[in-house]
Amino acid sequence: MFKKISAFFVMLLFVISMVPAAFGAETNSLTSGEPTAALAKGVSVEGYIEDNSNEVDTSNLDKCVKAVKKKFPNLLDMLAKEQCINAKKTKQFKGKLGELGVNKEDRSVLVKVPAKYYKKVGSLEKADVKRLATLKPTKIKEIVSLSRSEIKSLVKDKRSLEAVDVRSISKEKQDFKKKALMVRKVSQAKLVANAKSIKESNELYVGAKNKLKTVKVDFASAKKKYKACVGDSSEECIKIKKNLAVNSKEYLNNLADMIIENVKKVRFKVQSSEKLTDEQVEDILERGAVLIGNVENIKEKIDGINEDTSKESIREVANVVKAEFKDVKKFVKKVKSLMQERIVAKVLVKFDALESRLERVLERMEEEGMETTKIDELLDQFSENIFDARSNYKEGLKAQDNDDDDAMKYFAISKEAFKDAKTTLKEIVKFVKGEGGWQILQNTPDEEPEEIGVVEKTTTGNIAE
Repeated sequence: MFKKISAFFVMLLFVISMVPAAFGAETNSLTSGEPTAALAKGVSVEGYIEDNSNEVDTSNLDKCVKAVKKKFPNLLDMLAKEQCINAKKTKQFKGKLGELGVNKEDRSVLVKVPAKYYKKVGSLEKADVKRLATLKPTKIKEIVSLSRSEIKSLVKDKRSLEAVDVRSISKEKQDFKKKALMVRKVSQAKLVANAKSIKESNELYVGAKNKLKTVKVDFASAKKKYKACVGDSSEECIKIKKNLAVNSKEYLNNLADMIIENVKKVRFKVQSSEKLTDEQVEDILERGAVLIGNVENIKEKIDGINEDTSKESIREVANVVKAEFKDVKKFVKKVKSLMQERIVAKVLVKFDALESRLERVLERMEEEGMETTKIDELLDQFSENIFDARSNYKEGLKAQDNDDDDAMKYFAISKEAFKDAKTTLKEIVKFVKGEGGWQILQNTPDEEPEEIGVVEKTTTGNIAE
């Protein structure tokens, strides 16, 4: 039943979205009865408003609607209002283009873009706007459907704009969104069991680490005494040499225990993760199991060390332990890197949804005659913050193939960009409230249906948080 209702509303949204297009094709369909004399003569509402700017005041919505209704008495009120709003936006947009020094020919091309994108185009520099104007209207519409910063990045790129595959960009973002919002299901029983295992492994890890500190002091002291006995075959020195072997064995055993418990702890944490994919979890668990097996095999060699074991043999075992220790450190960094990547990806998706939401809030506020200049400027900054975060996120993904330390540096930069975005967001919310747009902000959903299909809803919570 719910699916049928949802399907009905999706179809309803699609039909409503087709109304403006129908206006151009079948003007009579927008009237409540027989076509008015003006419509019958082929006079469009849009053309009438533009040609009679002295009589039709688009700066005052009520007066504009009244004037339009007087000329077109059978025109639906809703559509008269829509035409007045769009006429006002077009007038303001032309004024903005004029300020940028865009010529009349280019202005005539750019005003064909849907009015909801005017603000995005107006935020570009003159050279970028002129470059957009060289494109076909359908291509311009595709490009300006992207975020502000994505548009700026594309128009500044020297490559052909006609060759830009916006559908691929949009599909990539949708695929990224689905993956980022994926939640790996872990049963409550598994979470509880893993939490207990993590606690136990951590206690053993801390115990081995603390014991290693003590053993390390004894080992350092034994090494110092051993050096003093070089070339000395006295009974005391023989005893010191044997003690060094015992100290070495104890040190290596504690180091091996610490390594094993650290890997176990990481494996249990990964098993409880809802951020990583099943494939990532399986790979990490498999790699962790191999590392534990390697160290346990080395422990057998460590256990074979005795008072008579040569220094060279001990050094050989120690080198193997150190090599495994390095591998474990890389393993832990890889897991941290994967975790950080998932966190950044999820936040990126949420901020993308917020930017889209704020664009619609700005549009609604403008329709209601509210002051939006400052909010428009801040939204530019907000978009740049998100673009910076995404750029560094992509660099982090590339770095993961070779250096997880570098990857985490890029992810850290993304997080800083998120902080900047949050600061900008607070400023936007403050100005929205100040201009009386709080109700619009609260009533504007996170995302709206796209022209093809419906976007999966992303809940971002209270925008002011």
